[in-house]
Amino acid sequence: MPFIEQAVQDAKEAVVVPEAEYDLRVSSAELATSKAAQAKGQEDNMIHCVILIESEEYPNAAPIHHYIMLVTDPEDRYNNLHLVGQKRFLVTFGIPHEGNGFDLDDFPNATGRCLVAVDQTDKGDDVNVLRLPKIKDETEAAHPAPGNSRRAAGKPSRRH
Repeated sequence: MPFIEQAVQDAKEAVVVPEAEYDLRVSSAELATSKAAQAKGQEDNMIHCVILIESEEYPNAAPIHHYIMLVTDPEDRYNNLHLVGQKRFLVTFGIPHEGNGFDLDDFPNATGRCLVAVDQTDKGDDVNVLRLPKIKDETEAAHPAPGNSRRAAGKPSRRH
């Protein structure tokens, strides 16, 4: 067998970054099926996104695997939760969307910034996960809830 020359000694494992806000870019997005849906014979109930952390401080940051659940069963009690997750992702990454949907082709190379946290897998390995911000609706932005206006103006809360 021939010797295959490769710089194997230069290989570096990807790193989990500390919790902070980072600039992010969607590397890829494709329809996928969860194990639970597969067991029921269903297909394409989520979008699997690979998100890259764009940081000079962490050039070897591990990619984030983020799953966006789709509404596939009108009787699912989690449908609103799925829709909120979709909208948070779309808004955070500036992906065009309409009231009745979005185009998966708009995902690759979309950029955004949000909190990246550290979580653990079932096997105990650390991984980075997105913490997408809540979406402010138009009425909330125009009329902040009482108590929020003090903090927004830089004044401390009266709670002790």
